[in-house]
Amino acid sequence: MKHITLLGLALVAMLTSSHLHAASKTADWLRDATLSWQPAYALSPSTGVPGENVKEHEARRAALVADLETVVNDPEEAPLFAGDDGRAKTALFVLAIWRGESNFDLRVQRYHCKGLPQGMCDGGRAWCMGQVHFDDGAANLLPKGWVAADLEADVKKCAKATLAVLRYSKKVCGHLKGPDQFAAYASGKCFPSEKMRARYELAVAWLKAHPLP
Repeated sequence: MKHITLLGLALVAMLTSSHLHAASKTADWLRDATLSWQPAYALSPSTGVPGENVKEHEARRAALVADLETVVNDPEEAPLFAGDDGRAKTALFVLAIWRGESNFDLRVQRYHCKGLPQGMCDGGRAWCMGQVHFDDGAANLLPKGWVAADLEADVKKCAKATLAVLRYSKKVCGHLKGPDQFAAYASGKCFPSEKMRARYELAVAWLKAHPLP
C-alpha cells in the first residue's frame, strides 16, 4: 500500500510539473507576442502616475499575461474559439485587442488614463486595457456588485470583462463571419469593423509565424 501511495504521489507530481511547464511555455509565447507588437517602453512620472522603466514594464507585461492566462484557462470561462488550442488562441486575441486599445500603457492599466491627452479613454468612459465601457452595457454582463474601478484594480477582472463583451458580440453578431463577429466590441453594432479585423489579423499573423509551443 505504501509503495502504491508513493507511486501515486510521484505520478501526480510528474503530471503537475508537466502541466506547469506547458503553461509556462504558453505564457512565454503570449508574452513574446505582445513584445513583438509593442516592445516594453519607459514611462516618465506624471501627475498621479509614478512611471516605470523598461525592466519594470517587462515585468508588468509578464504579470498581466500570467493573469490573463489564468482567467482564460478557468473552466467556467468559455473560450472564444473551439479546439484543443482554443483557449490559447483566445488569450492571444485578447492581447491583440489590449494592444490596439491601450498599448499596454501603465496609465490605462492602473490609473484610469491619468496623464493621457484629453479625449483619450473615450472621455473617461472606457476602463482598463480592454477599454471596456462599463456603464454602457458591460456591467450587465459581469457579476453583480462589480464597479468600473474593479477593472483597473485587477487585471483578471479586466480580462473577464473583455471576454464577456467579446462573447456577447459573438452571440449578437453571429450571423457575420470571422472577426466581424466581434464588431460589437468596437462599435456596439454588428457592422464589419476594420478595427477588429486588424486586431484579429495581428493575432493570426503571430500564430502563423510562431506556432503554439
